Amino acid sequence: MKNYAETFEAQAIRAQRRLQRRDQRDDPLAKRARLIAFWRECSETNPAYRPHNGCWWWVFTWNRSFRDLLMPKLRARQDARDRAHRESYVSELRESGRQWAQKKAERAAIKARAQLPQLDLLDAVD
Repeated sequence: MKNYAETFEAQAIRAQRRLQRRDQRDDPLAKRARLIAFWRECSETNPAYRPHNGCWWWVFTWNRSFRDLLMPKLRARQDARDRAHRESYVSELRESGRQWAQKKAERAAIKARAQLPQLDLLDAVD
């Protein structure tokens, strides 16, 4: 039996297809233009597709699934803003955790003091 997948012709076809797949890169401008054209067509019958805040591209700024369609400088600004927000959120969580640990320790100390036997203060005075 002959293995047709291992012939030189099949290997050449696979190599050619591999090169074609590698050359097909996503063009963010073309994809954005295609999406906006689609939204314009849909907005004629569906009001949910009308531009938000007066512009078609505004959805690209807040929807993370469209983040790759932004221009590099704007995308970098958005990522820096999100990173700063995340860092402040994490620092607030750490501070809150530290405060709760302190409250928990104070409550444990109060509970431990309450468990101690009562001393008779009059007997302690000599």
